[in-house]
Amino acid sequence: QEIDGGEQKLNLAEELRLAVDEGNFVLHYQPQLNLHTGEILAVEALIRWPHVTLGLVPPMKFLPLAEDAGLMQELTHWVLSEALAQCAAWRDSGRNLMMSVNITTTNLLEEGFTELVTQLLVQHNLPGSALIIEITETSIITDFARSKAVIESLKENGIVVSIDDFGAGFTSLAYLSSLAVGELKLDREFITGLSGEG
Repeated sequence: QEIDGGEQKLNLAEELRLAVDEGNFVLHYQPQLNLHTGEILAVEALIRWPHVTLGLVPPMKFLPLAEDAGLMQELTHWVLSEALAQCAAWRDSGRNLMMSVNITTTNLLEEGFTELVTQLLVQHNLPGSALIIEITETSIITDFARSKAVIESLKENGIVVSIDDFGAGFTSLAYLSSLAVGELKLDREFITGLSGEG
């Protein structure tokens, strides 16, 4: 079932607020492999909202509602805490995996974001190197100076920052070279352009 109409969105926003209060979400983990060895090096935490009538709602369907309702800080806190708890459990059992978490522009530019992340790492007894913060290129474009400062502060705490869908926006490689980024995921269109396909 699709989300339609203004009234349904209002109702869903209230249901979403309740879901955030109660932590009524699930995380799925997508493995990231070393293509040469087949070894799983990291997993990416993917949030889903189990809804009684809509089923398992993907993030692109409810994150805009969360943004509009001012719920992103609480939602991201939940995702980071749950993902890092799982990462710690895997590491305790001998699987030395890194955890990748997607962060929106709202989160990245929020005052105290780095402090929140480092506090959660300490809480779960994890080094900064256990965490990959994934941001989109458009997050950087929104406020380059602020984004650069946050990325640098994350790196100083040992956290890897990954730019997702690079090439989909307007960030030049010259800008990229000034960022303390540890990983780059190229957008499909960018790769197609480089290969001459299309």
